[in-house]
Amino acid sequence: MNRSSLQSLVVRVLLIAVIAGVPLVGGAEPVSACSCMMTTVEESLARGVVAFVGEAVSVRDIGYPEPEDGDDWWGPQRWTFRVESVAKGSLNELVEVGTGYGDADCGADFSQHGRVGIIAHAGPKGFETNICGGIWEADVLLAAAPDVSLPVPLPHPADSDPLWWAWGLGLAGSVGLFIVARGVSRRRDDGGHS
Repeated sequence: MNRSSLQSLVVRVLLIAVIAGVPLVGGAEPVSACSCMMTTVEESLARGVVAFVGEAVSVRDIGYPEPEDGDDWWGPQRWTFRVESVAKGSLNELVEVGTGYGDADCGADFSQHGRVGIIAHAGPKGFETNICGGIWEADVLLAAAPDVSLPVPLPHPADSDPLWWAWGLGLAGSVGLFIVARGVSRRRDDGGHS
């Protein structure tokens, strides 16, 4: 075999290996990917507990479930959304929804999404969603929803709970007593002269 034929053979073997997906150098990385069936927005709406259009305002990480949690699964990232429109269910202006980190757990990163449509189901830590029919363009979700409403405004604590009034009055009374006591103390130190 001459040098040209050997080079041609090596090139063919390498080409076949690349086409077949055989790693040529080092070990292969484990492959992981989200696997879910395609669904329509209407099917997802029928299965979801709540649906809304909103924008993510914050995220916190609570981690994956531990083995002692049994069969419970929840999204380790808990995103808080400011709700613009409600397409299903009843929601406040702020709602927390869990999702995975992305890739194999079918989660999503909402930090760059802006306005987004979310369809969520109930989970052990609250609402949950994923990229398998739970995340839509806002206008697509709104067009498919039979009824769209505004979120329920969050009540102001002072308006909704008489205990806030009592706490506020107690605080004001305490401050007033402190001022009076301090004034009496100063008068004593002053010898009773103003």
